[in-house]
Amino acid sequence: MLIGDVIAVARVVIVLPEEQWNSRVDQLLWRAKVADLYRKRLGQPHPVWGNGSLMAAIGAEPKAPAEPFLSDPQWLRALSCVLERLRVAKLSFVSDGPRLYDGFQRCERRREPWPKPE
Repeated sequence: MLIGDVIAVARVVIVLPEEQWNSRVDQLLWRAKVADLYRKRLGQPHPVWGNGSLMAAIGAEPKAPAEPFLSDPQWLRALSCVLERLRVAKLSFVSDGPRLYDGFQRCERRREPWPKPE
């Protein structure tokens, strides 16, 4: 995960109504994880969601034409939303689907659920 991925996702969500931001970020994180698992298992990128990066999962999604300035409060909220959803995804245990990170930093107890996107 690179800062460019975070910025790319924030550019996608900033064009949406704020009440849709969390679910949209969760959906993109889930797509990236599924694509990464696909790539690891089959040795080739997922045909729609790419190589497992968030930038690839975004693809041709509508997004802001350019990265806004850091003085823009809505842009800061969008970045914060993406970073918070990454934190939730990283700490969540999901028993019915792929986890975003399976490393040693995961939490032993379930925090907030990371639902599959609708």
